[in-house]
Amino acid sequence: MNKLSTLTASVLVLAAPIASAEPAPPEITAGVGTGAVAGALLAGPPGAIVGAALGGAMGGTVGAVLEERAVLAAELDDSRVRLAQTDQRAEALAAQMAVLEARADTQRALTERLERFEQAAIGLSAGVHFRTGSAELDDGARQRLADLAEMLALMPDLVVHLEGHADVRGDPEANLTLSGERARTVERVLASHGVSSARIQLWSYGAEAAQADPGDAEGLAFDRRVDVLLLPDDGRLARSQEGSL
Repeated sequence: MNKLSTLTASVLVLAAPIASAEPAPPEITAGVGTGAVAGALLAGPPGAIVGAALGGAMGGTVGAVLEERAVLAAELDDSRVRLAQTDQRAEALAAQMAVLEARADTQRALTERLERFEQAAIGLSAGVHFRTGSAELDDGARQRLADLAEMLALMPDLVVHLEGHADVRGDPEANLTLSGERARTVERVLASHGVSSARIQLWSYGAEAAQADPGDAEGLAFDRRVDVLLLPDDGRLARSQEGSL
């Protein structure tokens, strides 16, 4: 047997187990065939044997690469899904944060208003004061009454009880009239800031409740006032243009 016949027989012997085995994956089969053909073209039958072995190895490598690529593709898809879910959660959290920030802004604004109301209430706790013989208010008193009107807008169940007073100097009848004019001045300021006249009750006392002596300048200043009382609107207090409790 010559050298060519020997090599051919060797090829057939090597190829026989491959043919009887389970069908190889397409990637491996393609690698073997390609390597064998390339080997035969380059080096004859010996090259075919070496090429078949090399092709099988290449086919296994290609299969592993394809399998890894499939795994990576699946992981990429999974990552995209998780990213989309994360984006949705981020949007939901952003919306929730916006709501909380709006509520915080509302609370801050309400706190500021309550602080102003408290300051106004403190300023009105001693009454609204007037100069001697006058029923006119200064700018500070008008601002405190404006703040009071804003608070009353939030508390519709309250009514305003205004009690006008005068000091002991002067004619009693004139003092009674003056105390009523002072109460009406306060009523007009509140009404100009939206307080309904139906919520305001007027009372005038003249010098009836005065406590300071004629020579006590500081005490007389406290007697010239309108007391502002906030009371529940329980229907028991009747409105009066001028009168006495």
